Amino acid sequence: MEESFFLQNGIAYDYFKNRVFTVSEGTGVSVSGSSFNSKFMTANQVANAISSEESVSFTEKQIVRIPSNSAKIIAEYNINEALIRDCDLLKYPKKEKDIITLEFEKSGSPIVFSNRLLYYVGTPMNPITVENEFYISEITNYPKDMLVKSTYEEYCGQKSSLVTYKMKYFSPYHFYIIYNKGTDFWEH
Repeated sequence: MEESFFLQNGIAYDYFKNRVFTVSEGTGVSVSGSSFNSKFMTANQVANAISSEESVSFTEKQIVRIPSNSAKIIAEYNINEALIRDCDLLKYPKKEKDIITLEFEKSGSPIVFSNRLLYYVGTPMNPITVENEFYISEITNYPKDMLVKSTYEEYCGQKSSLVTYKMKYFSPYHFYIIYNKGTDFWEH
């Protein structure tokens, strides 16, 4: 891990940071009560707290071992959660004719990111380096109803009473940032 990196717009971020993680689990109880007199309203507050906590600490591993026929998930960095704005791109298009797509080559892309990973099979004598590089090639803002469908989850013939929102078009080549207008007054 110490020779594996996440790179975004030319900045390298370490996957290995030699951190210590602590996982805690606890319980607590608080009791509060009041008593009332028929002639006068008086309140006696009683507060008792009982708590118990257990924790386990572990150190981040410098080498991640992955057994054959299995996988491990390493999730450390977010690519982007911010809105990318442009004067030619309406932030909240209402009609299909208002929808514009901005296109980018790698050299002009607002986000270029990659993973540079070092690994080996068997002994560390012959390390293998692989880099997967990606960039934003297009940005399009859509009205919510064009991309999101509302459904009611169903399991064994029983439908949920809560609405679930799902993307209509799913692809490993696309990602979406959902944002709400709220009181936003910006057009672009």
